[in-house]
Amino acid sequence: MPELSIVIPCYNEEGNISFLIERFSALASRLPAFEIIFVNDGSVDKTCERIRQLATRPLKFEVRLLELSRNFGHQKAILAGMRAARGACCVTIDADLQDPPETIVAMVEKWQNGFDVVLGQRNDRTTDTFFKRTTAAVFYKLMAYLTNGEFPPHVGDFRLVSRRVLDVLNNLNERSPYWRGLVNWVGYKRALVQYKREARFAGESKYNFVKMMLLALDAIFSFSKQPLYLSNLLGFITSLISLLIIVTHLTMKIISTTSFVPGWMSLMAVITFLGGIQLFCLGIVGQYIGRIFDQAINRPQVLSYDIEVIAGSELEMNQSPAIQKSLI
Repeated sequence: MPELSIVIPCYNEEGNISFLIERFSALASRLPAFEIIFVNDGSVDKTCERIRQLATRPLKFEVRLLELSRNFGHQKAILAGMRAARGACCVTIDADLQDPPETIVAMVEKWQNGFDVVLGQRNDRTTDTFFKRTTAAVFYKLMAYLTNGEFPPHVGDFRLVSRRVLDVLNNLNERSPYWRGLVNWVGYKRALVQYKREARFAGESKYNFVKMMLLALDAIFSFSKQPLYLSNLLGFITSLISLLIIVTHLTMKIISTTSFVPGWMSLMAVITFLGGIQLFCLGIVGQYIGRIFDQAINRPQVLSYDIEVIAGSELEMNQSPAIQKSLI
């Protein structure tokens, strides 16, 4: 059994697979016995073909391929990989090589020194676009405010967790898992390893603006009740402003000699203002109700095929890849 499992979610990453394996091959002597679990999240390119081609290469570690039945999204692909992991600890890392695999060596050292959670923290994001750096900074400051500083800044999905933390995470029943928050929520002894974020090696980022916004909403509504308190505050402020409008209108009616349609201005101001606030607050409540609805339906979080053992030191190169049954 491997001591370390490395989970790599993939969505249209055919250009990165070979170079990713080369980077891990160079690390084989510096890491304990490990396996790599590629999770194919409904790719429509040749990602799976590139992974299966690894069966012809002699490797010092085992490579396994887990294909999901469709595209479930990045966070659920990580869940599927973690449930398939067999190691005493597990690392999750993206396939784009922006998070350097060499950092895993320092993570493993922290784990061997007794830490259950080791988070990769980006201390240099110059390779990111200005827009991404700016929105990321705003997001982390917002999360720090909403969670009273519980979320460390510039920490993504590059992390190591011990087996006991992994078992806890695998047994959670989150419909929309946000792993950066859940790993922080479980507690346990935690350490940070800083690294420089590199440029994407090949392909394009799958996180466009809409997906980034959806991920941010999952983070906010899964780990904070502050938006509900905000709706209460807006209700109070709205009532106060409406009272000021009424007072202002009565004052103008008394002291002004200008003729105008009686009541029109104040009526329109109050209706439009109150209507906008009500819709905004209903949207906040709807976000929470939608998550309750997803939990009540209780569908499986992710569906997959069987796990293929593609390559590894235990396989003879002239044998067909083994198939391992696994309920994900």
